[in-house]
Amino acid sequence: MQYKTTPHFSATFSSFISLCFNITFDTLKAPSIFAMQKKYIGELTVLGQGKSRAYILLVDHLCTTWLGLFKSNPDLLFPSLYRHTSVVLDACCFGTIYRKNLRLIEDALLFTSSLGDMCTTNQLEMSQHMSKDCCVRVKMISFLVSLGDQPDGGKYLNSLLVLMADKLLQLSIENPKYYTNTSIHRMKLRVAQAMIVLIPWIDRPSSSNVIDVLLKCLLYDNQLSVRYLVEWMASLVFCRYPDLLEPMFYPCLQQDSDIRSSRMSSIFTVALHVSRNLPSVQCKVSFYSHVMLALFFWCCHHNFTVRLYARQLLILLWEETRGEVPSLYPMLGEVVNHMKNSSDHIKTLRKLHDNVFFTYLSIIEDLNIQMIFQVLPRVTGVIEEEWLHVLNMFKEYGDVWERGVAPLTLESSNQVFLERTDTICSGEESHQQSCDGDGDDVQRKISLLNGVGVMEELFPFFPVPSGQQREAKSGLILVVSLVQKIPNLGGLCRTCEVFGVSELIVDNLSILQDKEFQSLSVTAEKWMVISEVKVRSIPKYLADKRQDGYTIAGLEQTAESCPITEYQFEHKTVLVLGNEHQGIPVEVLHLMDRCLEAPQFGVIRSLNVHVAGAIAVWEYTKQHLLHHS
Repeated sequence: MQYKTTPHFSATFSSFISLCFNITFDTLKAPSIFAMQKKYIGELTVLGQGKSRAYILLVDHLCTTWLGLFKSNPDLLFPSLYRHTSVVLDACCFGTIYRKNLRLIEDALLFTSSLGDMCTTNQLEMSQHMSKDCCVRVKMISFLVSLGDQPDGGKYLNSLLVLMADKLLQLSIENPKYYTNTSIHRMKLRVAQAMIVLIPWIDRPSSSNVIDVLLKCLLYDNQLSVRYLVEWMASLVFCRYPDLLEPMFYPCLQQDSDIRSSRMSSIFTVALHVSRNLPSVQCKVSFYSHVMLALFFWCCHHNFTVRLYARQLLILLWEETRGEVPSLYPMLGEVVNHMKNSSDHIKTLRKLHDNVFFTYLSIIEDLNIQMIFQVLPRVTGVIEEEWLHVLNMFKEYGDVWERGVAPLTLESSNQVFLERTDTICSGEESHQQSCDGDGDDVQRKISLLNGVGVMEELFPFFPVPSGQQREAKSGLILVVSLVQKIPNLGGLCRTCEVFGVSELIVDNLSILQDKEFQSLSVTAEKWMVISEVKVRSIPKYLADKRQDGYTIAGLEQTAESCPITEYQFEHKTVLVLGNEHQGIPVEVLHLMDRCLEAPQFGVIRSLNVHVAGAIAVWEYTKQHLLHHS
């Protein structure tokens, strides 16, 4: 690889791969040759994590060879595929995760590519801006789909489905907590995308193993892009094999006080899609009789998200039954009508409105490449390089999709769903995920393609002098020199920056370099004015500020303190916070024009200084900045 920059590298390396992985070696059945191939595959896989070019050449050679066997000698095809299954699995989720400075370069290329013909460089050759890593996944998935009409193709695809499901569960177990667009998130997304493309070929023996793994995956935290796909796959399998419902799905509806709300939200979503797509009336009646009784209990659950989904699902299922189950539950109709007529029903619908998978998706009609690889990732906040060019790449293998081998199409015909997702992604409506609970909210980062802050996105490390990022509209100065604990100071710094406090006064500026402070402030100290006033200098500082026209207020419980909700802040206000234990000392307290306190109704008679300070800052912001804005 040290010669990879030479002009003959690609041709030489391709010849080396062609020699090592020649199909004639498979016919020899020599253990030493298989060991050699396995060794080189392992080395190329590791090498491909940093230098994707080498792995791309390997996958390209294997796919080309297998396509040749597909047409000329099918008897050699599947033995070779089984032997190199590890390569197939890796190729389906292959791709470099760019970091730091490389991330900026990739973002710039994606932004340029998104301009289309408006940018002249895009008219030269689109592949120059397209991720070759993504081409590897597209090529391998398209090849696997083409196996669907082969006699042994279904058997091989089922073996892959089981392996992919195990890989998805392993990633969930090893990484129970992860953030959006990290390497773990994108790996899980790619595995789930490959699985759902192959799900139409699943047979009855494999379905039990796959559905068991999918339900286990829902026990863990999943980003929405992954969770929607897992719910989708589970719904498809249950609809195809309804006999799996009783042993595997109905037990999931049993009451469990420790169950995660996101898990039950997923179970309810699966139930909704299964009810709409069961193959016969008999299956539906059996399904309703099991699910509706369980929903009564979940409608009384202590978790708001669980109640939200359970109530809406009960209403939807009752409307779909059309009188098929009244004899089973005579009072059900009255309960549902009461729920629908309640004032909370409209709020419930609004909260579920932005869950596009629950509200708008049809798991059968919307099973297509555009929905799986472009629309759902886009609407759930997945980084653009994962979905921007994928549909165009799949179109390059149009013969696979046009000849009817795949039971799914390339493009979506669900215009309502597409228009709804365009509305969400364009920023006209926020993509609320509050009803999904348990840390499954998707972080929406500023990106080039959103059309917001392009220069800030390209140059995030450009030095901006402290306090000069924005014009200070607030007249509030917060004095925290008496506060001693670093976490409280870091949190107060972040609060001040968020609400536009004009200046923060601390006892020692050296705390800004403290790691614990920075972990709480999350760079807020870079974007606001922070000054140093020693504790012994507070009286002089307050006197000087009074001369400048400031009102001096202290946050302290005294005999004459005023509830903060009843106090009208002056625009120019200095607010002093006390020490965590002693509060504001007497010699400073006498300098206050007014002492303030937050109204309290509990047994404990004090608040954490950070919380109390945040309440006071918010009250000032509400009275001044919000009205002006």
